[in-house]
Amino acid sequence: SSDLINKDYADFVNLSTSLVGMDKALSQLSVPLGQLREEVMSVKSSVSHGIKAVDEHLSKQEDIRKKKMCVLRLIQVIRSVEKIETILNSQSSKESSSLETNSPLLTGQILERIATEFNQLQFHAVQSKGMPLLDKVRP
Repeated sequence: SSDLINKDYADFVNLSTSLVGMDKALSQLSVPLGQLREEVMSVKSSVSHGIKAVDEHLSKQEDIRKKKMCVLRLIQVIRSVEKIETILNSQSSKESSSLETNSPLLTGQILERIATEFNQLQFHAVQSKGMPLLDKVRP
């Protein structure tokens, strides 16, 4: 049993001698670790700023995309109105230039073209609902 105590004591002495100076080694690590912490915080801040800038850019792109869609819808509304006007104008000029009456078949085709274009107009107008320009034009 004294061998066991002597062995344990020897281990204890070895451990305590190896721990001598450990506090000094730990305090020497304190400064580099503090510097490393500051560098990590700086990188974290830079990354956060980068993410914020990317988010702002994406938000602007989304806003531009929405505005572009509104402009395209308005262009479609204008095209539909122009097509209807063209059909109506071509009919009124034909009526004034000839005395003969249009056949019911021709009148039906013209009405069908106008109805089709009017449906397109309605579709694009509904898609553009709430747009100030279209609200001003709407009867």
